[in-house]
Amino acid sequence: MVSLATRPDVALLDIEMPGMDGIEVPAALKSALPGCSSVILTTFGRPGYLRRAMEHGVAGFRLKDSPAEGLAAAIRRISAGQRIVDPGLAPRPGAREKAP
Repeated sequence: MVSLATRPDVALLDIEMPGMDGIEVPAALKSALPGCSSVILTTFGRPGYLRRAMEHGVAGFRLKDSPAEGLAAAIRRISAGQRIVDPGLAPRPGAREKAP
């Protein structure tokens, strides 16, 4: 879990973590640190994970194979209040979602 003592602005999470998973953590963070936004950085680029993450208040969802410069820019944009979704995960019109 993120250290509450440091009071981060942005928490960088993975889907698979010990204890809570990266989709459950943002809801817990919002109650403990309302000003902290969450970003998931993962290899699991399935639309079902993206949908669940957004439903749980995640501000950003990036793939691990994305360029590092893109992650840094995404974190800055999220810190400024924007939501970010990896371009490789953008929903396509008429695409059907597969469950995670």
